[in-house]
Amino acid sequence: MYSVKAVTLDLDIKTFQPEIIAEMTMGVATTRAEEAISDEVQTVYKGTLVPLENIGAGDFIVTDEAGTNPDPYVAGKDYLPTAAGIFVLESGAIADGAKIKVSYKAKQANIVNWLVSSSQERSLIFHGVNKANRKEVAVEIFRGKFGFADKYALLGKDFRGAGLKFEVLSDPLQTGDGLSQWVRETLMK
Repeated sequence: MYSVKAVTLDLDIKTFQPEIIAEMTMGVATTRAEEAISDEVQTVYKGTLVPLENIGAGDFIVTDEAGTNPDPYVAGKDYLPTAAGIFVLESGAIADGAKIKVSYKAKQANIVNWLVSSSQERSLIFHGVNKANRKEVAVEIFRGKFGFADKYALLGKDFRGAGLKFEVLSDPLQTGDGLSQWVRETLMK
């Protein structure tokens, strides 16, 4: 008789809904409604990105904090608008170290904060068709926990991907002669 001490599944993730990202990163997924932000004060430096408090923004109006310049700064001339914030141009009229006010629209977004929760116990069922014999297969994993994503491709030439480990745990509720407390694989005839 064998004594199993650990079973781990290596998963290759290709689906990235906010809830799945949260599961892979021990995070929490939330949604943000569109919101108008007025006069967010930022200190800026030429040639740098100024991330805003609400990443994922648009419709910028940028002015100096003191209000001495009645005209807003010009997108494409003084700064470049991006979803992450504004990039202050070297050649623009915004002074190095200046305080500015940014009004913008924080767009509706899904937000995942990483490493703010612990891994929860899950059960998994994989169902599919074996391409070799065209018969259905179902694999039940009674109990386990996802680890933190061990590789996570954010940007690249290929589609986004991540590697994830699932530690299979013994399930004491699975009892009886010849029954596994770990995994059951059913191969349809």
